Amino acid sequence: MQIEHRVFLVTGAASGLGAATARMIVAGGGRVALADVNEDSGAALAAEFGTAACFARTDVADEASARAAIDMALT
Repeated sequence: MQIEHRVFLVTGAASGLGAATARMIVAGGGRVALADVNEDSGAALAAEFGTAACFARTDVADEASARAAIDMALT
């Protein structure tokens, strides 16, 4: 999979498997749009990644919230 110079939307990104996936992507030269309901952890992870990441509080069970995360990833 080509990771370098790509953008990935990672749901559940504030902890566990989501955070591990985001770390792998950033380590591989990609960028991540972090989506999670946990604002504190998600924002902290985005700050750790610097310009390689952005964060949006996202509830994937809510269509408008999920669409907003996708829009963020596309910008």
